[in-house]
Amino acid sequence: MRWLVLAVGLVVVAYEANAEASYGATFAGGSAPPEMTAGEEVVVYLEYRNDSTVTWDFDTRLGTQDPTDRASAFFKQGNWVSPSRPTAADHSTYAPGAIGRFTWVMVAPEVSESTRFEESFQLIQEGVGWFGPTQTLSIVVHPLTGPTPDPDAVSDEESAGCNAGRPGGSIGVGPLLVMLLGCAVARRRRRGVTDLSSRSSTVGAVRRGTRVQYGVRPRPMSKLHACAQVAIVAISSFAVACGGGDGGAKPDAPPIVVPDAAPDAPPPPPDAPEYDFSCMNNPAPTTAPATITVSGTANGIDLNGTQPQINPLDGATVNACKGNCTAANKLDTQTSDANGNFTTKALTTGGVPLDGYIRVTKTGYRTSNIFPPAPLVADTAGVPAVAFSTTAFQAAVLFLQVTQTAGNGDVTLFVTDCANTPIMGAQVTVKQGGTDVGQIIDAGSFGQGGGTFIVFDVPPGDTEVSATYNGMTLRAHTVTTFGDQTTATQIRPGF
Repeated sequence: MRWLVLAVGLVVVAYEANAEASYGATFAGGSAPPEMTAGEEVVVYLEYRNDSTVTWDFDTRLGTQDPTDRASAFFKQGNWVSPSRPTAADHSTYAPGAIGRFTWVMVAPEVSESTRFEESFQLIQEGVGWFGPTQTLSIVVHPLTGPTPDPDAVSDEESAGCNAGRPGGSIGVGPLLVMLLGCAVARRRRRGVTDLSSRSSTVGAVRRGTRVQYGVRPRPMSKLHACAQVAIVAISSFAVACGGGDGGAKPDAPPIVVPDAAPDAPPPPPDAPEYDFSCMNNPAPTTAPATITVSGTANGIDLNGTQPQINPLDGATVNACKGNCTAANKLDTQTSDANGNFTTKALTTGGVPLDGYIRVTKTGYRTSNIFPPAPLVADTAGVPAVAFSTTAFQAAVLFLQVTQTAGNGDVTLFVTDCANTPIMGAQVTVKQGGTDVGQIIDAGSFGQGGGTFIVFDVPPGDTEVSATYNGMTLRAHTVTTFGDQTTATQIRPGF
């Protein structure tokens, strides 16, 4: 049974302004074409110097910006992590000071006339936040019938809507909306070329971009631009492999595969991400092994001054529970080791799915209850048992200006498809006895990644959580909210 990778869904809508505390990057170069033809596939890369205090790994990824977590028009199924995540780092050992490369394949969308796309990307450490500069690739896509008049005739003055007063770091929701509106107003149509996004101040030049297919000779690529930077937190479920930083294949990940393009098979439209709903109609499992074990890592979210940190939670009490987690419903009790690791004993199932959860407690931390999206039917590893320190949770409540009544709990929800990819644009409901409860904070409304919600001030008791997306209703299930504790769970389309 898949569990929600929650560790960081808890961390911080509240700390978006501090996302760069431990992570940083300087743009070092890249390769991308200035022009493409509809259906053409091109391998591109961006390079950054690791200015972080930690080594980058496969959770260090590129994500889309302007707006945050948008579905890219150049998405390639099977190569990208998701429509909003082109790639993870090419190698898992980019130490501080090293140059890290991020390589992926772009597929030019169908167009009826030569159209300029400005594709903005920024680094993100999944579970921590966005960091480093936003880089924008300005690419003109021509129709299969050939280019229309020169797109470079569009002047910089015509597209200056994002330049005036552009902030250098994270911004609030209001200024962000104003800025995006300015970008929309600045769009121009000139000499048969549609400019889909305004140009803005240059943040760095890149090396000459090179087409890798169709035998087109290399041409200089246009400068990279930035419109805004927003520090956000998002969660993704898996990484994709691409070509290595030295031009070869990754030593610890599969190499990139670039199949021949199919000119008569257009890519999905940019506003329709391809999510996996194949599990939606699966029947509920009815059997399970006689025993199962659950293992994972306990982590604590702490404040170091004003900066949030995630640290291994050693010496935490980890209970395997069902129901109210007392007496016979407390199935096992373990203590996390120095690295926060724990493994339960073999839990008896009686041959049927085990409707259980993991509870983490430690003095000075808010007790956290992690519920799977459905009863357990197999041994489960990698469970993220995460707990807020009392001060960190209080800081989050103050930052978000929400009500959190003493004696009530909170619920963190992560909405994904069947492949555990976060679903952007989902809507959630939280009910007790058929009545809506709690104050729902959509992480996306704070510049966070879509699919993540924090619900404050939820009374104790059985709580039904559900979600809808694009007219589809995902599988609802019931968790328990406890007084002055955190409950976390994942919502998926089905079993």
